[in-house]
Amino acid sequence: MRATLSEAKGDREPAAEIPSVSCEGSAVRYRRHSELALEELEIKKKFVMALVAYAVLGILAWTTLSDEPISVFGMSVNLRAGTLVILGLFAFRAALYYWRVRIEEKRERSGPE
Repeated sequence: MRATLSEAKGDREPAAEIPSVSCEGSAVRYRRHSELALEELEIKKKFVMALVAYAVLGILAWTTLSDEPISVFGMSVNLRAGTLVILGLFAFRAALYYWRVRIEEKRERSGPE
């Protein structure tokens, strides 16, 4: 087979990466495990960044909002406390998502039983 001029210059698009497979498939398992570890680090970074953002928003809300009570469904609620409760719920939601992803990744690593 002869290479064309465009192939010799490198103008051709790179081919899709094909993983090497040994008899036991250990190379594929190693590659998949390393990809999962990388994804876990990315998820952890996103989770930490989300918690930092919620903390910053909480500090800003505490320092800028007045502590006057407002009426919510007939109850008197402090504006600062209500805002912090809502931010706390968002942080809890982020934590639930992080924990769910970690559990799913552990199940994928362990494989079918």
